[in-house]
Amino acid sequence: MRVLNQHVPFSTVFAIACEYAIACASVYLAGLVRFGVHWPVQADMAPSFPKALLFALLVVVGLGAMGLYQSHCRRLSREAIVARIGVGLILAALAETTIFYLVPSLVRGRGLWILSLTFSFVLIVIGRGLVARYVNEDAFRRRVVVYGAGNMAASLLTLRRRTDQRGFKIVAFFPAGGDRYVIQDERVVTSRVDLAEWARAQSVDEIVVAMDDKRQGFPIRDLLECKFAGIDVIDILDSSSASPERWTSNG
Repeated sequence: MRVLNQHVPFSTVFAIACEYAIACASVYLAGLVRFGVHWPVQADMAPSFPKALLFALLVVVGLGAMGLYQSHCRRLSREAIVARIGVGLILAALAETTIFYLVPSLVRGRGLWILSLTFSFVLIVIGRGLVARYVNEDAFRRRVVVYGAGNMAASLLTLRRRTDQRGFKIVAFFPAGGDRYVIQDERVVTSRVDLAEWARAQSVDEIVVAMDDKRQGFPIRDLLECKFAGIDVIDILDSSSASPERWTSNG
């Protein structure tokens, strides 16, 4: 999916939309719990649509600041995700408190404010847990293209088990100049296609450069186009981000 001419994974858009809706609903749920069906007459106490939209926006921004909408978030443990959700909501609360002082008309009652944060935390944690448990994992795994189909790329074929590929899915191998041999795999792209256009069309999230010899035909232009389109480009030899061992050890 493309947003502002940038490639954004569907899973990211889905998560932002759902959690924005949860935060909005939490404001009204808090009002229902706090006041029942008879909300107060005072405008500064009762929930309102603009207040709910602002609160939801700050929640999403806070969660985004904690990296909860980035692809690497899927490798985190449940405890780490819950902790980041909590910190993200604290950031949202601090930002909203500042806005209350700047724009007093947006103030909500203290009890309503605390309940909104509490319901948001509980519902977002439950929502992420349900998605992780019941939704098809392939829909939320990073779609990875390997640029290379020789010895370096062959090392990735050892990640056969589903647990080895948790968080990502290799969708294609692109043969590169200098490869010592072409691996035998149905995902090898044998036709001549433009890498950047193909990656955008296939909603690819990440390209792993696994060339046997980078001195022969390194596709600098294609890779730059991919980066400008919002697709991550990493090197398989970069032990800090792309080695098969790190993928396996981090799930």
